[in-house]
Amino acid sequence: MCCAQSTSDTLYRRSSIRDSVNKVIHRFEKQVRQFEKQDSLTPPQAGGYLFVGSSSIRGWKTLKTDFKEHPVLGRGFGGSTFVELLHYAKRLVLAYAPSRIFVYCGENDMTLPYTLPGDVWYSFAQFDTLIQTHLPQTKIYYLSIKPCPKSWNYWPKIQTANQLIKKYIQQRETERLTYIDLTQTLLKSSGIVDSVQFLSDGIHIRSTVYSKWAEIIHPYMK
Repeated sequence: MCCAQSTSDTLYRRSSIRDSVNKVIHRFEKQVRQFEKQDSLTPPQAGGYLFVGSSSIRGWKTLKTDFKEHPVLGRGFGGSTFVELLHYAKRLVLAYAPSRIFVYCGENDMTLPYTLPGDVWYSFAQFDTLIQTHLPQTKIYYLSIKPCPKSWNYWPKIQTANQLIKKYIQQRETERLTYIDLTQTLLKSSGIVDSVQFLSDGIHIRSTVYSKWAEIIHPYMK
């Protein structure tokens, strides 16, 4: 095991996010059931491109039009954490048997004061293992956690989490895993977060930013 992984694992074991989230692990059950009801009426095609994760995926209203030439499916739910994504992975990921998974998750984990970068690294490693076990041919694209005005004080911690996952992916040297950096779409040249790109809550991004994200992601669709 590499040093980064070993350190992250130690940090994760010291964190209390698992116990905290497990207390409310069913808070998105209603939303997940709505997805399942929708799927029963209009079943998504297997082998599609799944976008899954937290509210940055849920808020991508133009997802289908931005990638109209591809079979994309959006399954973002609330302010979910990686622990919750893992909890619902069988129903919101494996059930669709996607050929590609674009995952945005970890932001809500990192904006809790008691969490550590290793939490996100550990959860992504679990997610990777799950997909490799059940969908070995499926490719995973990790979308980097974004900076936000609301949680700017957590940005150093978020950057570390991003770097841990990027290193995890690079060390595996496989085309099955890809790290996609989206952070520059939300930072000024000075390296400070650009609040103009966000809605009034200082968390969720404007539609113009999604257009920039689509431009960056498009090459990975081919």
